[in-house]
Amino acid sequence: MTDNPIQRAAALMGGARQLARAAGVSHQAVGHWLTGARQISPASALLVAAATAGRVAAKELRPDIFAVTITPKLSRGKKK
Repeated sequence: MTDNPIQRAAALMGGARQLARAAGVSHQAVGHWLTGARQISPASALLVAAATAGRVAAKELRPDIFAVTITPKLSRGKKK
């Protein structure tokens, strides 16, 4: 397998067209991602992750968006 997550997703799905079909995007979009002509959108990264049943994670496709761990700080109000 390859280190490129888009190539890995395409290989897992049986090709770029099959990945596009499973993710609900055009095969041209997948082609742009594969060549680096366009960056995958956050929404498409989630669709690809779902199409591959998590074998390719959204954080692999867009680490700038999904690699951040957010821990909410809960505030406690005063009881009346």
